[in-house]
Amino acid sequence: MLEAQKVSKSEIQAWRKQIENGDLNDVGEVYQQLAKRGYHYASWAYGVASADTITGNGALEFMQAVAKEHHHILTDDETNKIRRGMALGYLDMLEEKAGSGSVSQDISYKEMREFHIEVFENNHVDINYWTLYEPMNIIERYAKAKLPNGKVLTGEDIVELMWERMWKTCGTGISGPVASYELFNIMKDIKNGNIYIDKISGMPTSTTAITMYWNHENLGTDNIPPNPQHDGYTKIAIPGSDQALAASWIKNTKMLATFKDFLAEKGYEGSRNSWYKEYTAASYQHTGSYFNNQKNTDGARQQFRYNWSVAGGKAVTQGLWRRY
Repeated sequence: MLEAQKVSKSEIQAWRKQIENGDLNDVGEVYQQLAKRGYHYASWAYGVASADTITGNGALEFMQAVAKEHHHILTDDETNKIRRGMALGYLDMLEEKAGSGSVSQDISYKEMREFHIEVFENNHVDINYWTLYEPMNIIERYAKAKLPNGKVLTGEDIVELMWERMWKTCGTGISGPVASYELFNIMKDIKNGNIYIDKISGMPTSTTAITMYWNHENLGTDNIPPNPQHDGYTKIAIPGSDQALAASWIKNTKMLATFKDFLAEKGYEGSRNSWYKEYTAASYQHTGSYFNNQKNTDGARQQFRYNWSVAGGKAVTQGLWRRY
């Protein structure tokens, strides 16, 4: 469940005034206050508002990639207006849930999608600028499951369960990027024509994850590698039109494909920095040019420049790779 500590309507209203009268630092501070109360969406969103997490930077770079695809120059002012609008939209949703009293539950995927659509429309950009929209939209359309206990899961149920799993990672540490990498691999399967649903949990699972798990469990044996269709997973065919949408999404997040190499190089270490207030210039906040760690080798810097949507850009920050 998306349970969190109680937040009053008056607190939400005070945070809204702080954002309306402040700048992105105030957006970040409000998200941090909510994150401390257990509102994990705020941790995800903080990464976008502050460019302080791998997943947050990935979202900003995705927006730029989609803008380029639309022949749209997405300026710093436009990006920052969207960031601010998302924070206000989130507070509006929490206030609505609080009613005349308080709220102690974070937002669902459906609620998150609702205000993301509104904020993007208000800023005259397509909802497809949002990284999560296309994958979750396709999964909701085709995924379904009947669990061993007889419970039936619809596509809407499944995307909510997926969001809850992602929500718990806070978008930070190593678990946030790992969740993003799994979503990327699910979209690769969709691009190739199928989605695979775990018959026990009802969750979409990538063939990459299935194979990696099998390799771990069968290391040193002569067992035959798994066939997802016959080893506990339901195979659902995806039409060509949605395969094409998945291919387009992958193109704009293609650097996620190098995340496996990134994890191996970094020994599965963490993914947050603590120096986001020391940007060299505002114009570099979502380009990756300011991610410059003098301790990285030239080779690593070159690799991370192209890994940026998952690995954090040209390089990762000082002290970034600490274990969680």
